Amino acid sequence: MIGYVIITHDRPAKPDGFWFTIEKNAENVQIGSYIITEGDGQRIIGVVEDEEYYSVTDATSQYFSEIMASGGPSLPTYPIVIKIAKARIVAREPSLSVPPKSRWPVRFLNAKDAEVLHKNIPDDKRILAGFLTGSSEPVPVYYHANFLLGDQAAHMNIGGKTGLAAKTSYGVFIAQAVLSWAKKHGEPTAVVMFNVKRGDLMTLHKIPKNMKDAEEKIKSWAKKTGQPDKAEIYINLWNSAISTEEIDPFGIEVKYFTYPTDPYIKELDNAKYRYRLYRYGLNDITVHELLAALYSPHEEIPMTQVNHVYAYLETMKQMNRQVSFKEMYTHMHQYASYEPREVRDALSTRQPTPQQIVIRSRFNAPLLDNWHISVAGAIERRLGGFMDRARGAIDSTSPSCSPIKFTDIEPYKINVIQLYGLTDSEKRLVVNAVLREISDGLAVGESQIGAKRIMILIDELNAYAPKTKSPIKEQIIDITARGRDLQLSMIGIQQFASGIDTQVYGNCSTKVIGNSDIAEINSPLYKYLGEFSRIVPLLGKGELIIYHPMYASPMPVIFPVPLHEVM
Repeated sequence: MIGYVIITHDRPAKPDGFWFTIEKNAENVQIGSYIITEGDGQRIIGVVEDEEYYSVTDATSQYFSEIMASGGPSLPTYPIVIKIAKARIVAREPSLSVPPKSRWPVRFLNAKDAEVLHKNIPDDKRILAGFLTGSSEPVPVYYHANFLLGDQAAHMNIGGKTGLAAKTSYGVFIAQAVLSWAKKHGEPTAVVMFNVKRGDLMTLHKIPKNMKDAEEKIKSWAKKTGQPDKAEIYINLWNSAISTEEIDPFGIEVKYFTYPTDPYIKELDNAKYRYRLYRYGLNDITVHELLAALYSPHEEIPMTQVNHVYAYLETMKQMNRQVSFKEMYTHMHQYASYEPREVRDALSTRQPTPQQIVIRSRFNAPLLDNWHISVAGAIERRLGGFMDRARGAIDSTSPSCSPIKFTDIEPYKINVIQLYGLTDSEKRLVVNAVLREISDGLAVGESQIGAKRIMILIDELNAYAPKTKSPIKEQIIDITARGRDLQLSMIGIQQFASGIDTQVYGNCSTKVIGNSDIAEINSPLYKYLGEFSRIVPLLGKGELIIYHPMYASPMPVIFPVPLHEVM
């Protein structure tokens, strides 16, 4: 028992929320606590979004009371403190958009009450999202599979401070929840995760042997990281998730894709863990992906250069001729050395001059309709700089190499693609090429025995879909716009959502926010948080606020530390 619903002229109950009193023995009511009130055949679940403590006296009266008391032996007389809290309604039964009708009693939510929260999510569509905060027992919260993975809606965005919001950790937790759901219900689903920070995701296979081992590892980890109070909480959350078969962290396999010079490949070799090497030749990518690699995200690409690249590669395609990066560079150098008229005259004349003989011997590039020396020179410099720097995921001498194909992505597994250690241009090339391959594969149903649903996790999303004008973000925009129809969904992670493309953010039906700065939260993008915006800077690790289409309100949740992090 916490208190009673308030229905007064200054605190009226409304269809979307109400105030309630806090009794003396309910000191643990806080913002984010889940409560329930019921009466007249109705059950209403709310989450506390505001609290007020006050007395009937004013500040001046309190001041004089304390000053006068401090001059004598008697203690000051404290006025009665009135404690009230505001709850935002998140679910109700039956579904009536009316306020509580009377001063019904209010109590904390328990696991049985939570079924009202999930009544609109069928049992076979429930993907674990985390657990309710402020509860004495683990109370699960679910996402609807069709609104997370498609086809009703799709995509998730996770934002927050680096190091405090645990964004990538939550992405791993959701990946495990999605795959556990997929295995349980026979839905061929794959998760693809791009690793961009050192070895963050390159150790997902290193987890405790079982839950007993995990408990010891969690206790040791919590003590080492200075948060011993979290150990029992996380252990209880994992035990709850495993016992209810919501997540099986010990039964999820990981497949790694990496490049030959990856500094973390030794760890996989030492562990004798399966991985696949990838490299890209020019013939393995599209013109769009080449341009995304040669030009930075915020750069305006001159159309003359775009047209020249398109004309060159289209001519090579018509000639049925494959070309390497190095060969294209050589051809660009030739275009930059001679005018089109010079070349045509040299090739067509029967009695060439000494200069024309030199041109004939040196010029072996495909003859385009036209080109400009300065444009070709600019592309030559771009391509040369790219090849000098990009020596990890790129094979500059072979037209084709060993790119990641759609059929390489295995269902019921986390497929980790290593990007750390690559140049920014290589990262853009690989990400765009993989996204295109997956999108095309799902569109044509390339593999009848492969994955039918794919969820992609992209960290540092602002680098691939910036808010500013950028030639490389079209692939991301396309996925967020039509991915749900292909059952291709994306988890985008970044520190500031205000820095990513508005179309991309707007198409994410599920939004998640961890600890963030007030300046960021004041952006109109976070208007959906309402009163919860005030507690975002106070969120600890493992604490998030989620906003999912199946719930009427944002919901504070907690999730346990991923098990690979405690090793």
